[in-house]
Amino acid sequence: MDRTPERDSDNQLMSVAVGTNAPTSRIDFEEDNHFPVTDLQESGYSAELRDSPAATLALDDRDPTASSSSVAAPTVDQVSRAQKLDPKERSIWFGTGTKTVDTDLEEQILMLKETQIKYTELLKLAKQMMQHFQRMTDSQRDLAAAFADLKMKLPESAELQYGLNNSVETQRSLIMNGEILLGALSFFISNLTTLVHTTMEDSIVTVKTYESARESMPLAKHQHDIHKEKFDKLRTTLTIKLGFLEENKVKVMQKQLLLFQNATSAYFSGDKQALENCVKTFHFKIPRE
Repeated sequence: MDRTPERDSDNQLMSVAVGTNAPTSRIDFEEDNHFPVTDLQESGYSAELRDSPAATLALDDRDPTASSSSVAAPTVDQVSRAQKLDPKERSIWFGTGTKTVDTDLEEQILMLKETQIKYTELLKLAKQMMQHFQRMTDSQRDLAAAFADLKMKLPESAELQYGLNNSVETQRSLIMNGEILLGALSFFISNLTTLVHTTMEDSIVTVKTYESARESMPLAKHQHDIHKEKFDKLRTTLTIKLGFLEENKVKVMQKQLLLFQNATSAYFSGDKQALENCVKTFHFKIPRE
């Protein structure tokens, strides 16, 4: 049989993987023999080789009754399966190569995870702000009721009646403005919640499925081809989802940030008309008791 440099390279790679230091010019698959393998750790092999699929394969096939210093070598069938792989897959099998990584997609996945964390924190702060204004509006409502009660119980002083009446009206005006702001905040929180916990989470679930499929990619040639076809379809689906998510996120946040800015600015400036325009523009409901 004629020897070729490519076959010699493959055989040398296999001889190292199964733990024999003797140079081998060829492997005769017709002979049902085993190759001697000494303990990987005692032989001084690197951690990378000990952790390689070939080393793991040898350790998994070990005879339970044998001593720890005696490890069974890969069988002819196992070596034959490795031989059927293409050079790139064979290098992965023997621990000398790495699986292909889609760097662009990986960057998008990382960005998605970071974005979800940041938007979750933003959502938390928006809820805290709404709770704060809800408590303040409740206090203003209680103040208005207390001023009205004093007005009824102190009829003898006209000046005091006038002051109490103005206080009641001021608090009621603040309450109305506060209710509009609460409506705007509620609308903002609702849309942000949908974006974070529904839209983004749907893509996160697809990412987890994609990562799981990538890690479980089989090395046997036939199974590898079938799995790769499904994996490629999943990767395409994920890429499309991430594209739609980015487009949707921009549109949603532009609208919600405009609402947030207009509503808070109008509230703190006391511009009642601007607050009412927010309701007409963004069509959100005002929570009234």
